[in-house]
Amino acid sequence: MGKRKYVNFLIGLLFCGTVYAQTPTDSSQVNTSFKRWKVLPLPTIGYAPETKGYLGAVALFTLHLGDTSLNRRSTMDVEFNYTQNNQMISDINWELNFGKGNWLTQGTVMYKKFPDLFWGIGNNTQEEEKESFESEIFTVDIQLQRKIYKSIYLGAYFSHVNEFNMTSNEENGLIKNQEILGTKDYQITHWGMALSSDNRKNILNPQQGHFLQVIAASGHYSEENLQKSNVRLSLDFRKYLHLFHSKNVLAFQLNSINNFGVNPFNTLAKIGSNSYMRGYYKGRYRDNYMLSVQAEYRFTIYKRWGATLFAGQGDVFDDWNNVSFEKSSLGGGLRFLIDRENNTNLRIDYAVGVDGNNGFYIGFGEAF
Repeated sequence: MGKRKYVNFLIGLLFCGTVYAQTPTDSSQVNTSFKRWKVLPLPTIGYAPETKGYLGAVALFTLHLGDTSLNRRSTMDVEFNYTQNNQMISDINWELNFGKGNWLTQGTVMYKKFPDLFWGIGNNTQEEEKESFESEIFTVDIQLQRKIYKSIYLGAYFSHVNEFNMTSNEENGLIKNQEILGTKDYQITHWGMALSSDNRKNILNPQQGHFLQVIAASGHYSEENLQKSNVRLSLDFRKYLHLFHSKNVLAFQLNSINNFGVNPFNTLAKIGSNSYMRGYYKGRYRDNYMLSVQAEYRFTIYKRWGATLFAGQGDVFDDWNNVSFEKSSLGGGLRFLIDRENNTNLRIDYAVGVDGNNGFYIGFGEAF
């Protein structure tokens, strides 16, 4: 599938969502419809190690579907960004609660044209091994779950990744010489099950409660003249507690990604992002498995201003018999309450890792 089809697909999703939001069935529903929806259009100006500076636009949706006393507030964002590294990223993300609180769907649809960096595979790759490459990626990641007990949901999981038009100018590099899996045009599709438990009241700025998500999926990888299978298992657990003050939060996260079988290099588990193991370029270290933990203390400074202190530990490794936990992350940040009604922050973080790694981040909502 070519780039134009992917872009059109994203535009179509946005159009359908807009029509649904603005078309009540009769005049008596007009006020109710608009009360249930809130749209916050904003310019996006941010920074991350992978993109450097970026500029774009985002529409942040907060909404209630159905009975507001039974369904938790849902969120969706539609975003387009262009970066200092000449990267183009278009994505739609959502978490929707409906059916009297009994149904939950989460998902992402994304297209990106992304110049990137690759240091090789493993947790001990050296800086001099770095090579640059560019590719186009279309990703769909969707969950549909049914409540089975209190805040516990169980359901289906689907993901599809299509990476194509990969190029590299590194004459002696692994990508240029196609010495690793994933340098040719490929598709990888996963079907599986997702189990989650989530009693947070605010997804973008959790104050109390917990979040647990376990995904187990079987995948099929295909490229020209090659068909392979694999299995992916992931765990994400988060806990939030008030500490010293009702507006101060201590947050914890445990994150694990496990890839069994054959996987293209760009879908391997990675250390570093704007949400976990901050301070590392996303993909600076990558391998079949990743395990990380982090803790963050969020506190109020004055009125709408706040701050955070955070620390993390983790690593990637090739097998559970060779578990590594040697990479550390340490940092802090500022918060500004940009949306009082929905308690949403603008965040600015800076973090350092080992071996001279560091990262500066600007974004909306908390890291986790």
